[in-house]
Amino acid sequence: MILLEASRLRILTRIPRASFRATNFAPGYISRSFSTASSGKPKAKGKFVKFVAFFLATGSFAYYADNKWAHSAVTRTVRSLSVLTSILIDYKLHFNVDDDISSLHERSATKLLELIVSNKGLYVKVGQIMALQSAIFPKEFREKFRHLYDQAPRDDWSEVDGLLAKELGNDYREKFSSIEEIPIASASIAQVHEATLLDGTKVILKVQHPAIAHQLELDLFTFKNVLRLYEWVFEVPLSFSADYIIGEMRKEVDFKVEYNNTTTFGNLVNNSEFKGIISVPQLYPAFSTSRLITMEYIEGISLVNSEAIKASSFDVHQLLEVLIRCYAKQIYSWGFFHADPHPGNFIVRRQGDNSQQLVVIDFGLCISLTDDFRRTYSDLWRAILELDYDKLAAISKKWGIQSTDMFVAMTSMSTRGVKDLEERAEKIKNLSNYEKQLVIRDNLVNFFENSDKFPQCLSFIARSMRMIQLLNYKYGSTVNRLKIFNDELTKALKEDIVLSVRSNLDKPSFRLSLLQVYRYAVFTIVKLVINLMFNFYRLRSAIFAKFNKQANTFEQQLEAQMLNMGNNFGLQLEKGDLFLDNANNDWK
Repeated sequence: MILLEASRLRILTRIPRASFRATNFAPGYISRSFSTASSGKPKAKGKFVKFVAFFLATGSFAYYADNKWAHSAVTRTVRSLSVLTSILIDYKLHFNVDDDISSLHERSATKLLELIVSNKGLYVKVGQIMALQSAIFPKEFREKFRHLYDQAPRDDWSEVDGLLAKELGNDYREKFSSIEEIPIASASIAQVHEATLLDGTKVILKVQHPAIAHQLELDLFTFKNVLRLYEWVFEVPLSFSADYIIGEMRKEVDFKVEYNNTTTFGNLVNNSEFKGIISVPQLYPAFSTSRLITMEYIEGISLVNSEAIKASSFDVHQLLEVLIRCYAKQIYSWGFFHADPHPGNFIVRRQGDNSQQLVVIDFGLCISLTDDFRRTYSDLWRAILELDYDKLAAISKKWGIQSTDMFVAMTSMSTRGVKDLEERAEKIKNLSNYEKQLVIRDNLVNFFENSDKFPQCLSFIARSMRMIQLLNYKYGSTVNRLKIFNDELTKALKEDIVLSVRSNLDKPSFRLSLLQVYRYAVFTIVKLVINLMFNFYRLRSAIFAKFNKQANTFEQQLEAQMLNMGNNFGLQLEKGDLFLDNANNDWK
């Protein structure tokens, strides 16, 4: 019996589990076999529980560490990727002829705005740039982005205290007689605190948000690669300017660059006709680092506060004329310009002799222009004034632009030389919302022939010109902005060594060719017409105001022309979409 049992056990051990379960054995053996087969399950379950526990513990620690020491840099990146990916998928699935395109834009704009507000920092900066260029975005995006200038973050004093200790030393409070812990202003990159030096001098501390240093590289990495992804998916040129923008944003968060920009601009002003009329804050190098700038406290009124300026005794016309003339000088003559002319960056104050002075602040974003670009940009404006459409077309080719007719029309505000524009515009009016979006996409796709040739600084100039136009409108269009730019162009072409090779604007003589005489005559007539139109609209507005009625100002008329021209190329623009009707609200 013992031998028989032993032989049965040997046979039993050779039977695979699957066949073993199907074999009829005695109850004792079946019981024994089941207990053997199920003995591994508790161990597997235990491993799974341990894995889940380890995963949760690791994830929780990573989230805690990211929030405590990295200012949520990773969390913000994950949030960005998830939101932007969901927007991308939404467009791929629902951007079709039978879908509600307006609802698609609405929910995408809402998601994007919520992302910008949640992530703050550089996301707000990018959003503000998008807001000022919002004419190329659908209406739903324009409406969402109007108030992004109100979304600047504010740090608790504990964070500011830590940064000041790191930058100036733990004993930094001994270097000041007082520091106000509540900021007087805040922007996307920094906030400002009042302070007093030991000698009683009142200063301000521009303190970078502590989170910026931790978030910068991941934010820029996300920005660049999301643009590339959207470009690949939608086949629209989006990323060609990414490297340039990223480079400028890196400079903007390095306050040593801003310190040097302030010094450079101050030297240019002091060596020009603007000395004493325009000023920059005095800087304190002993209390300035790459994340902190200490500068003179400016006692005056910011141009944001238009009502206070108008109610004061300041000469608004002279103020705006000086500001616009200086800006034209920066582009045409200096080759170095302040690329963020937001009204909050200008303060007007009284000097000791009671004369008014314009103080320019915030030099984080300044652009240097090459001589070649200044030459070509001067040629561009001269060609516009001379109605030289062939020259405009040549400049567009030099800048790698394929859609020459669009470039000529948008820069000259004229349909001359644009083939079948009226017929094309009429067709666009009759298209559905979906079809109009396709037209816009096709125009963007076909705009560039070689984007590498396009001067990236031009986008910053266009943005700044738009802000200057807004500022002039905000104060009632009291200054003939175009005349000032034309005058500075003429002066630069005559006086600047780099630009003086052109003689078209010199007084005509018998040696000049007939074409040159013609161009000069056209230039003179166009300038005269611009001046007459400005004065006409100014007089018209004044007459209407006496009867408590409103009439378009010169800047509003220009806006109407821009709207009409944009719509001819498929942009779905309405009155106010270029922000002129909302300027008083957006910059409070």
